[in-house]
Amino acid sequence: MWSVLSSGAPAPPAGEFVLLGTFIAGTQRRAIVRAKSGELIRLAPGEAVDGFEIAEIHKQRAVLKGEDSTLELILDFTRR
Repeated sequence: MWSVLSSGAPAPPAGEFVLLGTFIAGTQRRAIVRAKSGELIRLAPGEAVDGFEIAEIHKQRAVLKGEDSTLELILDFTRR
């Protein structure tokens, strides 16, 4: 699940990124994201996927920033 926080260009289609989980231990933070291709990617703040950089990782959400838009991925516990 994602939502556009701000946009100057068209956002990626719904479902392009899915947040599957987050890991926070001390100063280490990681987000597990499924890309549109289905690939699972583990990302730390500052790393990028498909033109979006991981800007923030929280307990149940992650924020990705692109050149012209910002996406907020939220963990969806109802997803199977």
